[in-house]
Parts: sequence; structure tokens; C-alpha cells
Amino acid sequence: MFKEKTIELIEKAINEELKNAKGYGEKYSSIFEAYGVLKEEVEEMNSEVEEVKGNFAIFWNFIKKNNGEKQKEFLKMIETSAEKTALEALQVCAVCRKALDEWFYKILRSCWFSNLHCVCDAEFADSVLY
Repeated sequence: MFKEKTIELIEKAINEELKNAKGYGEKYSSIFEAYGVLKEEVEEMNSEVEEVKGNFAIFWNFIKKNNGEKQKEFLKMIETSAEKTALEALQVCAVCRKALDEWFYKILRSCWFSNLHCVCDAEFADSVLY
């Protein structure tokens, strides 16, 4: 279970990454572009996860061999890869939010311009966006 402060910090970090993502354009030109960007970020995140897993397996081998220096070395490598994984995960979140913001905007716009009776209150928006 994460502490409330940690969740707040993660939320701030995601929003900062969202600002960075919007620096390349406020919106994606299509859902296909959003997919491509998301695919790239997920692949980068998965690559870091694989790095953590590989280093973790090697770390275990050095535990069995009672090699303290190598244990320390691989703990540092696991930590570095885990940090990179977290950063990539923030980018995945930001890409999703950017795409959802655009998607949700289109839903509201179609509701307004087609004179449909849509119930688009804050609770609904939160449930769709987050």
C-alpha cells in the first residue's frame, strides 16, 4: 500500500510528464498516433522491467556464492533499472492521459454540437479519465 504523500508525488510527476508530452502537440492527430506513441513507451518500460529481472536473477546467483561485492553491484543495477522503469511508467500514464483528454473532449464536443442529451458531470468525467 502506498502512502498518500507518495500517491500525490506520483500524480504530480504524471502531470509533469503530461505537460512534456503536450509539448510535442496538444493532441494526437489520430488514435493510431496515440497507439504508436504508447506502444513505444510500453516497450521502453518493458525493456527496463526485463533489465530488473535479469539483474535480480544474477543478484540471486551472487547471494548463493556469498559474493558480497557482486551483490552490492547488482543491487545498485537493480535500483537504477527500477528507477528507469518508474520513469517509463510515468510516461505511459502521461500518454494515456493525453489520449484520454482528446477522446473525452471529442465525446463532449459531439454531445454539444449534435444537441444530444448527454449527462457529462464531474463524477462521470473522473470515471472516464481516471
